[in-house]
Amino acid sequence: MAAASWAANRLDTFVIGGDSALYHKYWNGSAWSNWGSLGGFCIHGVAAASWAANRLDVFVIGSDSALYRKYWNGSAWSDWEKHDGFSLSAPAAISKEPGRLDAFVVGGDRALWHKWYS
Repeated sequence: MAAASWAANRLDTFVIGGDSALYHKYWNGSAWSNWGSLGGFCIHGVAAASWAANRLDVFVIGSDSALYRKYWNGSAWSDWEKHDGFSLSAPAAISKEPGRLDAFVVGGDRALWHKWYS
């Protein structure tokens, strides 16, 4: 499970369902949404981070053990983007400043791998 917030009174949560798809539910300040599927085929792990208002990125490890990312741009979810590699761990994600996003995994070589966007 992962959670992130991109605005005051906004909380987005993510879980991997029994069908291996990623599911999303959010709090809008007064009520919870229903669970909605974001698709994908996740074998483990989900991480979420927000680097700007109305921007949310989620990472999972796909069935091929590669890192995948999907993002909310304020009006729609992107398609899944494959970021290659071979991961032995669930991903971790953080935004240390506006416009910056960092993701981490333990690779097949047991080293810590870091990918960033700015």
